[in-house]
Amino acid sequence: MALAGAGGAVLAALPLLRRPPPGGRAVVPTPRGAMLRPREALATAALLAGVAGFVTMVERRFGETGLLAGVALAALADAHAPVVTLASLHGAGALPLHSALTGTLLAIGVNTLSRSAVALVAGGPAYAARVAAVLAASWAGAAVLAAAA
Repeated sequence: MALAGAGGAVLAALPLLRRPPPGGRAVVPTPRGAMLRPREALATAALLAGVAGFVTMVERRFGETGLLAGVALAALADAHAPVVTLASLHGAGALPLHSALTGTLLAIGVNTLSRSAVALVAGGPAYAARVAAVLAASWAGAAVLAAAA
């Protein structure tokens, strides 16, 4: 499913690579400071662990419906932690494949919507349309593979 998502993103991005940037020249930002900052890395790790714990707790308390609601809520911020949690639950035999795939597509879909909204605020409608197109293509590729499973 990950390869389908990556393939969809690459296919959606290809037309963007052919267009010259505005003004004819690409501007490459100069990196400042360290690329990896320990404080932010630890905060991200804590967020991901917290989301994984939250999703697992909701599943145990409310079953599959609660699991999907927790996945959707968690995916507003990040899709990785809920997807890893779903895979762990499935691997442990606590979640059927169909439910894990449904939850994965839900997490990616909700995260696509939240990232598109951020892109709209950060870069305007044209930027948001490009971001949304690539993310939607990635989601569609994953959905095709999930349907075949």
